[in-house]
Amino acid sequence: MTHLFLYETWTFSPVAGETHGAPWIKLVFGLLSVSFIVASLLALRYTNAAVRAFYRVAAVWMGLVSFLFLAAITRTTVRLANLPAAWHGRRAALISDVHLGHVRNGSFLRRMVAKIVKEEPDAIFIAGDLYDGTAIDVRRAAAPLSGARGAAGSVFRRGKS
Repeated sequence: MTHLFLYETWTFSPVAGETHGAPWIKLVFGLLSVSFIVASLLALRYTNAAVRAFYRVAAVWMGLVSFLFLAAITRTTVRLANLPAAWHGRRAALISDVHLGHVRNGSFLRRMVAKIVKEEPDAIFIAGDLYDGTAIDVRRAAAPLSGARGAAGSVFRRGKS
């Protein structure tokens, strides 16, 4: 639906009967609208450089479209009711939905862990999807998490993803 909206916006003409929609624009938006699905299906089975490159381009496009079309940033203060007194003044870090795969990999996770460790959190919580489901070496991709240690420890939620 987003791609259709982008296409209609790109080809809109306020003058009745005048269209700016060249056939190549329809083709490009049509291909882009299914690129991530095709790339994901290929990445489930293949790990060669061409599939990784196609997956990366499709994922970047999808992320860019999602960010530009839907994103908004809001700063929020979270107040936790019934927070134990022992946790007052402490800091926790949450790692969630990293989706390691052909786009985000071990080097991305190493940078993220380095930033988190630099903040010296008391606890690190790891939740959400760690992998994106593509064919990768999951142990190698997640290895940087071994350096993610809070003063009180780290918690990893084990799930299907």
